[in-house]
Amino acid sequence: MTRGQVRLTKSLTHLNVVISLAYLLFRYFIKQETPFGEQSYDIQKVFQYLHILTVPLLVFIFGLIWYVHISPKFISGSKKKLQSGLVLIAVFAGMIFSGYLIQMPFFVGVSLVGVIHSIIGIVWILTFYYHVYRK
Repeated sequence: MTRGQVRLTKSLTHLNVVISLAYLLFRYFIKQETPFGEQSYDIQKVFQYLHILTVPLLVFIFGLIWYVHISPKFISGSKKKLQSGLVLIAVFAGMIFSGYLIQMPFFVGVSLVGVIHSIIGIVWILTFYYHVYRK
């Protein structure tokens, strides 16, 4: 990968991590008390919309990474960082699939899928940083 591609991937990932973690916190942990019970802050919707707008860019970048990084590693038989790379691919696929299910209005288990999506997202974040910054 070129330096520009690496910089773009890392920057977009950092942006998505910040937005996603902020959304996670406001969605599940930071609530406000009202006379009608607990409610989310309005800022939660902003983070949700930002998440929905920026994640497709990350999926697009994954396609670029597949072309310039992952498939050449498979073809050459390189074993360097293979395990964390394979985990990243699997977890990323799970994140995309669960994110798609969250958007399905007729799907009954939306809140369960949201929790699963959040857990998968945290695993992906940890695996990404391990894969990229490990020496």
